Amino acid sequence: MISTEYVACFFDGEGTVVIYLQKSKYAVLTVGISNTNKHILELIKVKYGGNIYERKIADKGRKRVFQWKLGTIASMFAFLLDIASYVVVKKDAVDLALEYIEKYCSGPIKQDVSGRMEFYLLTKT
Repeated sequence: MISTEYVACFFDGEGTVVIYLQKSKYAVLTVGISNTNKHILELIKVKYGGNIYERKIADKGRKRVFQWKLGTIASMFAFLLDIASYVVVKKDAVDLALEYIEKYCSGPIKQDVSGRMEFYLLTKT
């Protein structure tokens, strides 16, 4: 089994936690890791769930790139909470994403579009 500390370190270098605009109407959270080594992503998938996709690369001379992504808010929250005390480079982004989930994604679905937009703008500074 892969350790949480290793995954956090790997996420610091290769991971993304992004709040983006979907159809210019509301902000959506995504959490994932991209790498050319599919095996390491498979180990992370065993530990945290999610899916692995092969990214389309325009340049045929480059290595294949795989992306592990989490698909549910619950899985994103559990993953980010697990690695939060170990990440260094992406610490602010992880903390912001956890705050976003707690504020806008827990309990009944909240339709506070302006609040979600505020978090989206914070990620752009």
